[in-house]
Amino acid sequence: MKSLRKLTCIFISFSLLFVLLPPHMLAASNPLAESYRDIEYTIFIDGKLASFNDQAYLADNGTVYIPIKMFKQIGSLIAVGNGFEVKTKLNKEQVSKKDTILYKGITYISFEKFLKVSGYSGRNEDNLMVAFIWGDEDGATRTKKLMNGVLSVPKAYRSVFGSKVYSYALDQPGWIVSMTQLYQLTEVTIQSANGKTVTEYIYKDIGFSNFCYYFDYEYFIHIAFKGGEYWANKNNLPSSNPLYHLEKIKILSVDIKKNNVIVKAKRASGKSITFKLPVTDDPNEFINGLFYDSDPKKDYPGWSSNVWKLISQQKIKLGMTFNQVLLSWGSPNSTSNSTSSLGSIDIWVYGNTYVTFYNGQIYSWSDY
Repeated sequence: MKSLRKLTCIFISFSLLFVLLPPHMLAASNPLAESYRDIEYTIFIDGKLASFNDQAYLADNGTVYIPIKMFKQIGSLIAVGNGFEVKTKLNKEQVSKKDTILYKGITYISFEKFLKVSGYSGRNEDNLMVAFIWGDEDGATRTKKLMNGVLSVPKAYRSVFGSKVYSYALDQPGWIVSMTQLYQLTEVTIQSANGKTVTEYIYKDIGFSNFCYYFDYEYFIHIAFKGGEYWANKNNLPSSNPLYHLEKIKILSVDIKKNNVIVKAKRASGKSITFKLPVTDDPNEFINGLFYDSDPKKDYPGWSSNVWKLISQQKIKLGMTFNQVLLSWGSPNSTSNSTSSLGSIDIWVYGNTYVTFYNGQIYSWSDY
């Protein structure tokens, strides 16, 4: 799950690199600047999240690079001469600028060099995109406890650990900083950059529903539906939604607030409208079933204007076909079929209403 999303990110990043940058700028002097897959890495120091302010990255050469400012979390960092002086409780050492790289305006040092200079121990879990650093026995114990929690959950969910996500409860980004298994549930703790935490759960065979990967959130907010034209499906939209059936809208923006997708759109009349929709674990699927992404009328150009008027009013009449009823009332709760020498009879059930088709057209309907 996590690896697939990261591969998607890699492909998009690689494509944009060649589209947006002129050839002379593709040549670079350090591994991160040359990289087309600068994947975000999560760092834990002494069992606590350390990379929420200063993001670490994995470059193409397989090396993890950590912001040199992260030394301040375990000691002091002072710029001196042509380098830096680092002091921790375990070591004091000079770092030459030639041992660092500059990327996106921030100075980085390799994970291995960070350990050597600080005197700390560490472990790189590249299958989780997470690196652990600890400076004493207490830190090692907390790190081990953290890892044991991750190992207790099903393998399918372990890759979520350390991921940057968007929490619907916090209404902001955060990171999965702990995991543990509770019977059929996987309990996770999400921590935001300002230190707030929330406990959520991953349900077996369902996945998670109260947060999504931050990559999905960014794609949803900035790319997925902005400027797109859609036609409302009132059979699946909440009854309180102000749109009418098959109404065309143009989405101006989407956002997530308090477990709802906030949609700002323009109606065919030119008037703006704002409404809420429930959010899911993957916000980029929120529109599935709620809207058509093309005008249904273009799919059935032979239908009369009277039929389309009835469908837009979510009504049916004798003689309507299967597809016309599907567009008007949506999918039935159940169906049955019988065939004889006289023809085919189908019965579609919508709640207490039974719609009878004879040879593919409505013959009658009644309520029970």
